[in-house]
Amino acid sequence: MQFGCGLFLLIVVIGGLGQFLWNIHPIVLFVAIAALLFGLWKWYQQKREAEAAEAARESYAKRLAYAKSWQTGSGTLARDTDRDLAVELLRAGHEDGRLPADEMADRMGAAMSARTHGDLAEALNGLLG
Repeated sequence: MQFGCGLFLLIVVIGGLGQFLWNIHPIVLFVAIAALLFGLWKWYQQKREAEAAEAARESYAKRLAYAKSWQTGSGTLARDTDRDLAVELLRAGHEDGRLPADEMADRMGAAMSARTHGDLAEALNGLLG
């Protein structure tokens, strides 16, 4: 919507009304151009924020699906990045209110000392949905 209004304003400013506004007072034309540029900037900023939020949701969904796969491969050895992901998921569970602080601390200790994916799955028990 803002982009459409800005485009209309641009067409008007370029057209005859731009000359009319200039004849009224040059400041009026500059204010109209500034409003156009601000509208375009806000539209672009909102578009980038929406794209970033969508990318974050997709990334979280992929990491969550990867963590859910730990339950099937319980004997495979866990990497440091797997432990970091488990800690991140525990923090998210605490922020969502699904995990009390003391239980989160206990589970974080278990996740950081986990040797296998099964140990990590046990630390995340009940949080993976």
